[in-house]
Amino acid sequence: MSTYKPWYVFIVVALALFATAPHALLFFTFGLQYIANDGRWMRNFPHEFNDQNRLLDLPFWHDRFVIANGPHGEVQVDGIDPETGGRSSLNIALPHPVNLVAFGDRLFTRDVRNNESAEVLDGQLQSVQIPEFPFNSFDNERRFLLNGQPAVLQCSPAGLTVATLTSGSWGLAYDVMLPDLRRIATIGNSKAIFGLDPSRKPDCLNQGDRLHLMICYGSHLFYREGIHLGPRGDISGNMFAPIVPGQNWDQTASALTPENFDPELEGWSLVREDSEIPAAGLIGISNLPVEGIMLIDGQPAALIVDEIEPGNTLGSIYRYDGKKWSAFARQPFEFGSNAFRVVATADGKMSYIVAATSMGVARVYAVDSNGIRLTPGASEIPAIGMHKAKSFISVLILIPMIAFIFACIQGLGTSRAMRKRTDSEYEFDLRVVTLASVRRRGMARIIDLVLIGLATVGLGAFLTIGFDIDAFLEALHLGFDHSTVKAAPKILLDLVLCFGFAWFAVLVMQGITGFTPGKRICRIRTVASTLERCGIGRSLIRECALIVDSGCLLFWPPGILWIALSKYRQRFGDLIADTIVIENA
Repeated sequence: MSTYKPWYVFIVVALALFATAPHALLFFTFGLQYIANDGRWMRNFPHEFNDQNRLLDLPFWHDRFVIANGPHGEVQVDGIDPETGGRSSLNIALPHPVNLVAFGDRLFTRDVRNNESAEVLDGQLQSVQIPEFPFNSFDNERRFLLNGQPAVLQCSPAGLTVATLTSGSWGLAYDVMLPDLRRIATIGNSKAIFGLDPSRKPDCLNQGDRLHLMICYGSHLFYREGIHLGPRGDISGNMFAPIVPGQNWDQTASALTPENFDPELEGWSLVREDSEIPAAGLIGISNLPVEGIMLIDGQPAALIVDEIEPGNTLGSIYRYDGKKWSAFARQPFEFGSNAFRVVATADGKMSYIVAATSMGVARVYAVDSNGIRLTPGASEIPAIGMHKAKSFISVLILIPMIAFIFACIQGLGTSRAMRKRTDSEYEFDLRVVTLASVRRRGMARIIDLVLIGLATVGLGAFLTIGFDIDAFLEALHLGFDHSTVKAAPKILLDLVLCFGFAWFAVLVMQGITGFTPGKRICRIRTVASTLERCGIGRSLIRECALIVDSGCLLFWPPGILWIALSKYRQRFGDLIADTIVIENA
């Protein structure tokens, strides 16, 4: 090391500290996160990207998904076409952001700040009194109109109850009359009946004056048009109800056997019986079937989504012809799909299925008499979780780029300081040469890295043709051994080998000629301290030491400091390889 004036040392050290700002900020952020997460770098990483798509919650009103957007005082209500994904204004202006809730063909707004509510009528808001909703989970599938008034289904230990909006207040006014559990056990092949399954929500759908209800009893899925209501406390379907004398519960209920006939089964039809509930599989996807009721040509239909095997989610659609249910269509959903919603058009001619993945990527499928088809209906709603994950990856890529920009600023400032305060000449055996400046060396290194990077990126682009990045991120998020996860290490290895080969070719060129492509362009070259040819050995040593000088290509201030404070402008790699970089005369 050489001795320099204090001001010079202060300048180059200050520039080095400036170049460390991105790294200091990054480590400070991670440190705060480590403390906040009780000694863990990440909490639930990467599950923090688990944001469901908004189409799962937006009201479906007048055959469109309804969304309110805009700043305070300028909120507009738009409709999203499930066929095209196009957005159009519904000419409804709101004074400020509110929640939108649909009950059948009625649309309400609710301001959670002041508990004010209104109904949208002819594009105008008419104030109504709607108190807070009575349930923690107010699902779209449980909202409906009962005698024209808002109502909602709720699971209870005994069965189902209905909350109705009466005189401006919610009341649990009715029980839904359900078949007796022992009678349902006689339908189909399964005898395992444990009551309503809370994990498989009941579904209710309005279509004009018609009301459709679908419930799950253990492994049995039942449908009924209309709801048979009874007063509170008069619930049927209690598995501990007393046995009626003379009834044989082991025989199938039938009107031909009067003593076995159960009037509560009247109107109910069996959609499907699952003889074996699928075992738990893919994390983030329910191990139980998911159901939803829909309409096709005015007739009821049902979507049942089964997890056939981990990573393969298949939807089956069944139609009802008034007498029995039969399979209609099957649709494999995209990898990672774990949340579903069905909606029907007002005329009941067709329905739509919203299938969202664990990271919020949604797809909309149209179902009509011709079958099921994919639409662009989700194009207007971003996949928030996937966007966060890709943004996170972009930040990881951006960090070394930002660090390199700061290092370039440090290099330019250091080069200017060295020009006035250091000697640029080197003498050996009566030969005098000019040492290369930091500016030229930095530019040469940039050119070399760009060329090596382009070769690596080009190979990467070729290797990743057809690679499904969305499925790869979904698999990482779910911790599932998907084909993309298996392919990624091989692609990464090929890229590392390509990068290494390109770098080795550059250092061999430098060892033989003293030049790399960047040094040739910038008219500088690497030589031994004796001013002889560098040699492949020295070139290899100095390039391996670049790991120290550049912090694995992420932290450049050490190398620049070595050049600025050493007698012959040598970085650590030059010192241990006994080389210098000179201008090529």
